[in-house]
Amino acid sequence: MGSMPHRRPHIVCLGTPRYAGADYLSAFSQTFEYSVLNATNRAETIAQIPLLVAGKGPIHGLIIRMGTPPYEPFDAGLLSGLLPHVKIIASASAGYNKFDGDWMSANVITFCNSVNAVAEATADMAERAAKHELCGAQREGGDVTGRDPAGLTLGIVGMGGIGKHLAKKATVFNMNIAYHNRTRLPALEEKALNTTYHDGAFLVNTARGAIVDEYALKEALVRGLDVLCDEPGADTWFLSQENVVVQPHLGRLTNVAFRKAERECFENVRAFFDEGQARSPVNAEKVRK
Repeated sequence: MGSMPHRRPHIVCLGTPRYAGADYLSAFSQTFEYSVLNATNRAETIAQIPLLVAGKGPIHGLIIRMGTPPYEPFDAGLLSGLLPHVKIIASASAGYNKFDGDWMSANVITFCNSVNAVAEATADMAERAAKHELCGAQREGGDVTGRDPAGLTLGIVGMGGIGKHLAKKATVFNMNIAYHNRTRLPALEEKALNTTYHDGAFLVNTARGAIVDEYALKEALVRGLDVLCDEPGADTWFLSQENVVVQPHLGRLTNVAFRKAERECFENVRAFFDEGQARSPVNAEKVRK
């Protein structure tokens, strides 16, 4: 639960939020003591946090914009200068594998990620990647043709914000949509998205190995990738495959997505202090304990 300090809560943004909007930030500053920490990397952040605290007082909330690699990981080594007054840390990123949630929970810090901000922009990217594959030219006799998406089945693994936006967009092309999710959607939502639930798909070959064209199997397994392990040092195997469309984790890189992400951070902070509960807490159960 958020607790209001005696003074206005001091909220600090790591770097200038360039997309939230001047009017929005001005309105936010009417309620909160708002500062920007102009640090561009991890070392600068560690050095500048104590200076900001000494000059403007304890920091009660930290906002972390997009573009986190120069600061990672977000752990005690980077953030311990915020203790003991910081109550909430809000990230504009959806993923939080570089954030030490256990350390935050142990210090009773609510941690929030961005849930909805980049979903549609990422779905747009996925749709474009799929259309790129469908529009690839095929030679049939003397003709060069693309593929008509109507009637094809699009499989979506993970029907969260991105998956739902993608399902809506694919419906426009008269595609059939099958999905798998850890938790099945309610029947009414499945109907609204025009999708059917599939609990996995398997290829089992017990006859002879040569019955399966293993090259074709590899070709079918991988098509479009926007994210890879160990970015930016991705496995170069993917870059050499003709059947793989690789993009540099750019699905979220739109001005609208960045504006939504920054504002979602500020709204998490606002809700935490005004209502006692952030909008998208990742570690709420652990903090309560």
